[in-house]
Amino acid sequence: DFTVMNYNVRLFNLYDWIKDKNTDESIGSLIKKSNPDVLTLQEYRPDTDVDFSQYKYKFEKLSGKKVKNGQAIFSKYPIVNSGSVEFPNTS
Repeated sequence: DFTVMNYNVRLFNLYDWIKDKNTDESIGSLIKKSNPDVLTLQEYRPDTDVDFSQYKYKFEKLSGKKVKNGQAIFSKYPIVNSGSVEFPNTS
């Protein structure tokens, strides 16, 4: 058995959408407490202070000019294949 957690982290509150200044710490605590084997994140940005060191394997698909953000997969198991699908006619 293994566990999977999927989470839209909303850029770890980069633009202060939530008034709590400790949002990234709260997200990190929830992830650490849940301790999933595979963690998938939407609206992820790599320059956060959240500790992902419990995951040996990572895949990121990032874009953006000012703020690099996108999707990320963190795994305790090897990621044997990775990639992305581009949709050219979308915004």
